[in-house]
Amino acid sequence: MNKKVVILMAIVFSFIVFYSCAKKEAPTTTTTTTIEVEVQEPKVSTPTFSPAPGEYKDEQSISLSCETTDAKIKYTTDGTTPNENSLQYRGIPIKVSSVMKIKAIAIKEGLENSDVAEGNYTIKKEEIKGVKNVDGKKHFIRWGENLWSICKKYYNDPWYYPALFEANPTLKSPRKIYAGTYLIVPDKSSLKRWDFKK
Repeated sequence: MNKKVVILMAIVFSFIVFYSCAKKEAPTTTTTTTIEVEVQEPKVSTPTFSPAPGEYKDEQSISLSCETTDAKIKYTTDGTTPNENSLQYRGIPIKVSSVMKIKAIAIKEGLENSDVAEGNYTIKKEEIKGVKNVDGKKHFIRWGENLWSICKKYYNDPWYYPALFEANPTLKSPRKIYAGTYLIVPDKSSLKRWDFKK
């Protein structure tokens, strides 16, 4: 055999042996991947209003509720954002007679507080044509009523009937009113009691 061929075969064999040993002895590399998962606490349901926020003609009684069992509802009526120290709703309706902004949150131990619910209410009392622009209750006149009995009912004093008549210019006579119509019954403090001694 040619000497050069023998040398070449020896070199090739040595390379194969070296590569095999190096491959066996090569360290194994382990790659560790860490995945961070953010776990959020369950959130309390947002409170709801009944009746719904909006514009109404008469005074409203607003109830608050939350779908999350045993959640406490905290609220404000001055436009500020409620927190855990705010007034707690205990089932007594909130009276709205003019303009009011109600904000509420629901809280429960172990859960994230709810989003803030906001309700804007406006009460615009219906104006009756021909009645003076005075604050008061709207009274529906029933059969058999007169100003005397109406004053006795609202003021516990029938002698306010002349002032009640003057507050309702649609009436033609203090002694004659018609069932099925309306009149305004102002607050007692805004009326003058008739003094029959004068």
